[in-house]
Amino acid sequence: MRKPVAKPSDTQIRKATAPRALPVYSEDELETREWLVERGAQGELARRKGGRAKRPSSDLCRIRRTILIPDIYEHLGPSLKKTPTGVKTIARVQDRLKEVFGVHVARETVKRDITAITTGKLRKL
Repeated sequence: MRKPVAKPSDTQIRKATAPRALPVYSEDELETREWLVERGAQGELARRKGGRAKRPSSDLCRIRRTILIPDIYEHLGPSLKKTPTGVKTIARVQDRLKEVFGVHVARETVKRDITAITTGKLRKL
């Protein structure tokens, strides 16, 4: 059984992966290549596992879009309700999401959610 190899330096990695006429490697280069293969396999498996996992943020987006933003709009002043996608309105909705519900959302995301709800529905609130 081999002992675990310490993380190789950049120079060792370049030397071990350099193109050559014959596949002849020193013991150090073989260990480095083995480490790279193992790390690459771990990274690929982790990427695939992450891709298969359901992202909880999509559920939060649906809740934010259908419940939280309309609820916030009901309590806005009439001047802000006139322009649902206005800069001040979006900033106010973003602030209220953070204050009341503890959810930090980017302004672009709030604007996209507002346009997805449709602005006509929000004006009626």
